[in-house]
Amino acid sequence: MLLPRPFLRGRPAHSTRVAEELLFRGFLLTALRERFGRWDAVAVTAALFAATHLSPPQFFAFCLMGGACGVLAAGSGSVLPAVAAHASYNATGIVVGLAATLGSRG
Repeated sequence: MLLPRPFLRGRPAHSTRVAEELLFRGFLLTALRERFGRWDAVAVTAALFAATHLSPPQFFAFCLMGGACGVLAAGSGSVLPAVAAHASYNATGIVVGLAATLGSRG
C-alpha cells in the first residue's frame, strides 16, 4: 500500500526541524542571550523563526512555536527539548492533514 501524499510531504520535515533548532535555539539564542538576556533573546529568535517561514497568515502561530521552543532550550540548556517540541508540532500537522484527507474520502 502506498502512503498518502500528506504523509510523504511531511518526511523532509525531519531534518529541517533539527537544522532550524540548531540555528535558532542552538546558535542564535545562545549568542543573543549573552548580549541581551534570556527573555529578549527568546523573543527575537521567535520572531526571526516566524519571519523565515515567509507565511504572514501564520506569523503569530510560528512566533508562539518559536517562543515555546526558545523557553524550552533556554530553560534546559539543550536544544533537544526544542527539537522534540518542533517534531511534535510538525507531526500534529501531518496527522491532521492525513485525517482530513482520509475523512474526505469516506
